[in-house]
Amino acid sequence: MKALIGLGNPGKQYRQTRHNAGFLVVERLAEQARSFWRSTRYNGVMAQWREGSESVVAGMPHTYMNLSGDFVAGLLHYYKVLPADLLVIHDEMDLPLGRLRLARGGSGAGHRGIESVLRSLGSETFARLRIGVGKPDAKRETVEHVLSPFCGDEAELFSRMVAVGAEAVACWVREGLQEAMNRFNGTREGGEKLREG
Repeated sequence: MKALIGLGNPGKQYRQTRHNAGFLVVERLAEQARSFWRSTRYNGVMAQWREGSESVVAGMPHTYMNLSGDFVAGLLHYYKVLPADLLVIHDEMDLPLGRLRLARGGSGAGHRGIESVLRSLGSETFARLRIGVGKPDAKRETVEHVLSPFCGDEAELFSRMVAVGAEAVACWVREGLQEAMNRFNGTREGGEKLREG
């Protein structure tokens, strides 16, 4: 079984914000699979489906970012999924809007959700899909930036990123991290596939 975790904050007021990129990607995948979400005992929601020959469990913690790891550890323990079979999807300020990157391991680099997952699992072996949301300008605080929605052309670009992110996750499930990195950690002109190398 493969596990997918989208990071974000619960509540309608956060739904279309930069910090909820992870939620939006897993929601799109569940919708495409015609799966449905149900509550768990770990303060979040989960859905299950098959992606090719693989069984998938997806989750979204409702604990807010800095406690995301409690939900992730509980879900992995219940389904007996190893960290090596986990992909966490989250926003990334160090990537510009319109870019994404798959990788395995590494630190949290200041992302409170990832830092919480690292603490709870005691392992860096899980894979990550970073969705670029860009850095705030000099006049804007980091928290204000990540909790703000996109407007105008940025909103359209972000929507396309979510779609490409869902493709990248499905590729990881079916064909593994290396193939997903080869196909999605690159750039292509024209905008229909917005990726980062």
